[in-house]
Formats: sequence, C-alpha cells, structure tokens
Amino acid sequence: MMRIELRLVIVSLLGVFLLAAAPSQTAPGSSEIEALIGQLSSPDEKVRQAAQEKLIGMGEDARVALEAHVRARAAAEAALQKIDTNKVAGATMLTLDVKEASAENVIAEITKQTGFEIQPSHESVWQQANPTPIGLSVNKQPFWSVMREVCSKTGLSIYPGGYSDRRIRVIGASQVGQNPMKCPAVINGAFMITVNSLQRTSTIDMANPQSISRSMYLQMMTFCEPKVRVIQYSYSPEMEEAVDDKGNSLIPAMRSGAMRQMTQGRGVVWNSSVPLQYPAEPGQKISKLRGKLRFVVQTRSETLEIPDVLKAKDVTKTVAGRRISLKEFRKTGDRQYQAHIVVNREGMDHQQFSEIVNNPSVRVIDADGHELVYNGSNGGSGGNDVYETRLMFSSRVGGPEAAAPGEPATLLWELPTAVQEITIPFEFTDLPLP
Repeated sequence: MMRIELRLVIVSLLGVFLLAAAPSQTAPGSSEIEALIGQLSSPDEKVRQAAQEKLIGMGEDARVALEAHVRARAAAEAALQKIDTNKVAGATMLTLDVKEASAENVIAEITKQTGFEIQPSHESVWQQANPTPIGLSVNKQPFWSVMREVCSKTGLSIYPGGYSDRRIRVIGASQVGQNPMKCPAVINGAFMITVNSLQRTSTIDMANPQSISRSMYLQMMTFCEPKVRVIQYSYSPEMEEAVDDKGNSLIPAMRSGAMRQMTQGRGVVWNSSVPLQYPAEPGQKISKLRGKLRFVVQTRSETLEIPDVLKAKDVTKTVAGRRISLKEFRKTGDRQYQAHIVVNREGMDHQQFSEIVNNPSVRVIDADGHELVYNGSNGGSGGNDVYETRLMFSSRVGGPEAAAPGEPATLLWELPTAVQEITIPFEFTDLPLP
C-alpha cells in the first residue's frame, strides 16, 4: 500500500515538473500585443487588417492593452481638439517696448505684431488722443490686457459696436458714453468680458399703489480678438452665482433652458443683458457675480475665392463640400455693392446649412487687400435645398477719403469645416448696487 502511494506522489511531481518545463500555452507576451496595436495605425490597410485579426484571435488576452489604447486615443483626440481651440481662441501675446511714442504709432505696432485690423473710427481720432507721447513696456502679455493699458495711457477706447466684420475700431474715450476699457473686466484667452452698467427700476401700479415691482439689469459686453471666427454665441450668460454682501441671492427664477439660447454671431463685440432679482433688504454691493458665456467657434475652414469679382457672373464653385454660386456682383450706388449668391444644401445637415446661410463670413477686398464694409443681407429665400440671398457691401470706412478701399477685386468666403463650442467663465466681485 505504501509503495502505491509513493509511486503516485512521484508521478504527480513528475507531472508538475513536465508542465513547468513545457513551452507556455498562455497569453502572448505584452510586447507582441503592443507591436500589433502599433500596426493598427499603419498606412498599409493590409497590415492594419492583419493586426486587427490577430488581436481579435487573442481574445481576452489582448483586451486590457486594447482598452488602454482606446483611452489613450481618446485623450489624444481631446488634446488635439484643445490645441485646435487654443489656436483660434487662445490669447495673442504681445511684447512691446516703446518710449515717447504717439497713440497712432503704438496702435500701428500692435497691428503689425498681431495682423489684426485696428483702425480709427473716423479721421479725427488721433487728434482726440492724448498728445503726450507714452512709454510702454510689456513682455508676452495678452492682447486685451495690452489694449486696456494703451487706451488708459492714450485717452482712447474701443468703439463698442456698429460693425459686423472682424475689425477693431479705436475712438476717443470722450466719444463713448460708457468706456468699456475702464469698466471691470475679465480676460480669458482671446475674450474680454466687461461689466458696463447696473440699472434698477421700480414700478408702481397706480390702480394698486401698494403694489411695487422692482427689477434690475446688468449690462455686459464681450470682446474677442479678430482672429476668432464666432459662429454662434449665447446672448444671455448662464449665471451660476450672484449674491450681495448680505448673502441675498440675486438670481431670479427663470424657465429652464432660457439661458442656453444661442444666436448667430459676427464681428468682435457683443452686448449681453443679465436680469437680476432685487432683494427686499439689499446690501450695498454684489459680493460675487459668477457665470459663463458659450460660443461656437470655427476651428478649421476652407476659403472660396472669386477673383475679378465685378466681372464674375454665374460662377459656381465647390469648397468644403458646399456648392455655392455667385450669380453676379454689381454696383448699386455710390460706393455701394451687392453680391447675389445661391447656396445648395447638398449633403449638409440643418445645422451646417444654417451656419452658412445665416452667418456668411464673406469678405470683399480691393486690389491692395483693403476690406470693404459688410452691410448685411436682404434676408433670403428658398426651400430646404437651395438658399438665395443678396449681401451688401460698401467702401466707406469712416476715415479720410484716401483711406477708403478701392474698387472690389476679390470675393472671399471662409467656410467652416470644423466648429467647437467653448465656454468662457467669468467672475466679478464687489460691484456696487444701485
């Protein structure tokens, strides 16, 4: 009996030894799996397909590495998207070291560094500026920070509206009612948000004099660098917190989603109106005002170009998958022009079609590259598949006659091929209550 048990033990140990010495039949090495995963990005389709089939055949043995690869790829795509966004919505950094310079020369240097069109709103702007030469030394500072300092030292401001193109107009600070360059501001990347005014009203119902209603509105402005192509923006900010120094909440009850409405954007300046609740026993200031604005910005684009535009008739081009026809471009009056354009929807979803026809980024330049002013459209007409519109332009820029653009030479239409929604947060403190 003892011999049998001993023989069984010896056989068992021998089996263990043989299993340990035999070639492994378990999962392939991680280096092999990693090599196959690397082949998934090969430019050769056959290599990619073969690697995929081998990984599928490995089943659960390849799962962990593949899941890690998927996570890494998602993170890489998110990083690339952020790079694209920062390229168009990140701050332009300026370095200036000027001494005894005029306002006109400082603005000219900023224009040279940025490539932005920064122009006087009219010919007498430089005479309205502070005549004392200024000195300015900044190193890699955001564009809007520099512009605020320049405006403070020169007596200039940014014209707060009236144009729908991507230009910045400077104007004498005394010529604007509320100087946005002196208002409280938050600078975030290529955007600057200012608080311009806070208004409170009280209304008495004379049929019921005991009934008094009070309301309060905050007026804000958003400026963006001209390099940013805004497709849509939220007219009203999404308020996250608004409290006075007594702890009263100033955010009124609103219908759900009211602050998420967006409208078509064009230009570099937008106004926002923020309704606030006036408390029964208010404090003396808003201790904190926090919220965010949403923008849909273009991150990639292709440009349709039609040269010799005054002679162009029935020109059809396909750019970025969009088929667009310029029926004609004609003069309609003294320095006034009109472009008759037809857009075919073919293959575009409703959002893409809406972005193009409701907010066309069409520019017209003269032979020297000077841009005419876009004066809007006559609306448009058409069905679900074709949209027909007429866009108006003029060569009056408000400056001296010699500075006005010449005859139209080229029509350029920047068509978005990729857009992204971005959020611009803001926070203000210690704003006085009326």
